Amino acid sequence: EHLCRYLVKHRNDDMLDLMLRQDNSQRGSERIRILELGAGLGLVGILAHRISSPKSHVFITDGDTEALVCLRENVELNRIKQEANSKSSDNVGEVTCCQLLWGTDTSLAFLEQQNGEKIDVLLASDIVYSPVIIQPLWETVQCLLDSKGIFVFAYARRKVPVSIEDVLAAAEEAGFQYERCEESDDDEGIYIFTFRWKN
Repeated sequence: EHLCRYLVKHRNDDMLDLMLRQDNSQRGSERIRILELGAGLGLVGILAHRISSPKSHVFITDGDTEALVCLRENVELNRIKQEANSKSSDNVGEVTCCQLLWGTDTSLAFLEQQNGEKIDVLLASDIVYSPVIIQPLWETVQCLLDSKGIFVFAYARRKVPVSIEDVLAAAEEAGFQYERCEESDDDEGIYIFTFRWKN
């Protein structure tokens, strides 16, 4: 929910506008590639698809095969509604649901299936519940994120054995710099960060 509000609020900012809404004149005919990690029911990915450029390709991923069943149903229902509301199917970008397990090997296999085309925008919301998934998460980000891409990450503080500090330390070790977004709320324990490759 918080990441969705962030995307709607910032969709016209320079970086997100370049990725989500622009006419691709700076990128030629290349499609903008957006991927949600650990999508669950797909709220963030579906929203990204709805607000993104018609030349975008949104991948909505999860590692859980049971979650993928509901995810695919939700995406299909929203695709039908969006196409019905659009004057032309040319105004609707592409959306794909697929399984993505985190880690280097599985991420490289996914990338190979995509002809090696890296991701411009990675999105993730409330996906870190255990310390053992932090390293595979950052391995996936390292493999998939384009050198000029952005990773927008929302974290909700919970009673779990992992903190936002653990995630940020791992990000720095993996080669990323980060910026805390103003939408973060210490009282609620909601944090939104953007990550980019270190220069």
